[in-house]
Amino acid sequence: MKVKIIFIIFFLSLGYATAFAQVSTMINNFKIAYVNGDIDNYIDESERIVDGLTQEEKNRGQRILELFKLLTGKQQDMSNTEFNKALADVGIGTILEKNINNHLILIYFNAGAKRTYLVFNQGAKGYRFKLNGTYHSSTGNSSNSFDGGISALHVRSIQYTTTPYKYSVISVTEIPSIF
Repeated sequence: MKVKIIFIIFFLSLGYATAFAQVSTMINNFKIAYVNGDIDNYIDESERIVDGLTQEEKNRGQRILELFKLLTGKQQDMSNTEFNKALADVGIGTILEKNINNHLILIYFNAGAKRTYLVFNQGAKGYRFKLNGTYHSSTGNSSNSFDGGISALHVRSIQYTTTPYKYSVISVTEIPSIF
């Protein structure tokens, strides 16, 4: 009986260590894939890893994968709670660019030459907004416009780019609630 218990504990520990190693692989490859633009390969490999995880680790792995998709423009938005947990899981942070209004904040994440602009809605209401990004350099000018919406308590991806835009707010409108 004692031997059976020892084997059960050993196999459970081995399974946990394997799941932890797989999630660690996702975390270790996260920034490298982000910087190198190796988006599809990272997503495919991470989906394979997540499919093989135990239920305990599956949520964490899925959250990390969704963050990567959000930061690279492959996913439109993510809840604030999952976004914050995923940032902590991966060990990265964002930088405040500007307050858009009392609830919306323009933030960005950058690594290497790549950066992702995001709007973080910390309010309980949805908004429609327009932003205009400009970049001026000695070699030329560039611009980017965004016109879209964001749900309550969500983060919305604006752009994954190598251009360090300065965004200005064109308009912000609260989306009326249906309730």
